[in-house]
Amino acid sequence: MATIQELVALTDELVQLAPWWAGWARPISEGEIALFETEHGVALWPGHRAVLVEIGDHAPLPTRPGGALAPLARARALTTASAFVGPLADAFPHSGAAPVELEWDDDRDDYADPHWLRGCLPLTGTGCDESYVLVVSGPDRGRVWGVTPSGAPQLHPTGLAFCAWYRAELERGVARERARHGELTELERRVTRDPEDVEALVELGRAHLFDDRQRAASLLERAWSIGRGDPRAHGLGRAIAQLDLLEDRQDLRDRQDRQDRHDRIAAMADLEDSAEVSWLRSYAAIAAARRGDDAEAVTLFERGKTPAPLCPIAAGYRGLALWRSGQPDRALAALARAPTLANLAMSAKIRGEQGDLDGARRGWARVRLGLTRGSEDAPRAPTLADFITLPAPSLADVDAALARLGVHSG
Repeated sequence: MATIQELVALTDELVQLAPWWAGWARPISEGEIALFETEHGVALWPGHRAVLVEIGDHAPLPTRPGGALAPLARARALTTASAFVGPLADAFPHSGAAPVELEWDDDRDDYADPHWLRGCLPLTGTGCDESYVLVVSGPDRGRVWGVTPSGAPQLHPTGLAFCAWYRAELERGVARERARHGELTELERRVTRDPEDVEALVELGRAHLFDDRQRAASLLERAWSIGRGDPRAHGLGRAIAQLDLLEDRQDLRDRQDRQDRHDRIAAMADLEDSAEVSWLRSYAAIAAARRGDDAEAVTLFERGKTPAPLCPIAAGYRGLALWRSGQPDRALAALARAPTLANLAMSAKIRGEQGDLDGARRGWARVRLGLTRGSEDAPRAPTLADFITLPAPSLADVDAALARLGVHSG
């Protein structure tokens, strides 16, 4: 049987191995928990209550799409289960190890029991119309069940009490991070054994690009020197281009150093025989746009396809370069290919400049909707996009833009 101490230790290890999980669980007071219990006429399962108190509301589920247990106050609104949730104080009638297929009412074209998840508190959605619920009332109180409303059967007992189920979830996430750290340790050993192991230098350098920039730069520049500047060796070119894009953000770099980095990225964009030419060319185009060389950026963007993971970022920089070079219609077409909040905001600005005030209002309204109703992404390791993506405007900036267009948000 899992103890709360074991669960706390696993969440602490998760944060230690993957710091981006820090602060994901949110404090919840005993008073808030008691209010929920009073409102619904139930006592939470002790293990669940302990997780709320000791780890927090919105506790991490590192391998699930949402990344967290549903917050207590909003758990009953979980999308895949909310239509069938009944009173928590009413008993969930099922128990045992066998899946349950629910009775269907052909006359109503619906389940015979519309609230077949009575007595259950939704825990998390897992995608594809699947979720998990915790039984809080009924013979299986304290156990977790899987739910697939559009499947058959619809109810799947896990056979696990809440703490055992949650421990298994945490262990999967922690195991993944342990494996990642093990791979880094092995790369460190390889570099120690052979300081000229270019493959290990590149892999280790890329792994540290976003958490230890100085270490990454040392490793990648050494690989560049050993490889005599051949970017085709072990993905070195792509790693160096990422480093140069990141280093360009540091204000203390002197002008010549920045120019050298720009020149290095640009030179790699001409390597037609490189397997990563589309990445290198896209990085060069983004670098050109970031330094204000819009003509060069537009030319590079038009020389080939952008890799799919870079498309939202590239669309923003391409639109920016076209807009600044006096081609607003082409800029709007480029931005429309990837309607991120930043790209929608830029489109709204362009439409406003063109006198299309209705289009500008609609654009800013879409940005506002995205800012106020956007879903929260689960924590993840930082990527290049986090450092070079054009920023989305703040809600205050959006409201100010709408006010200038005669729209006042309530």
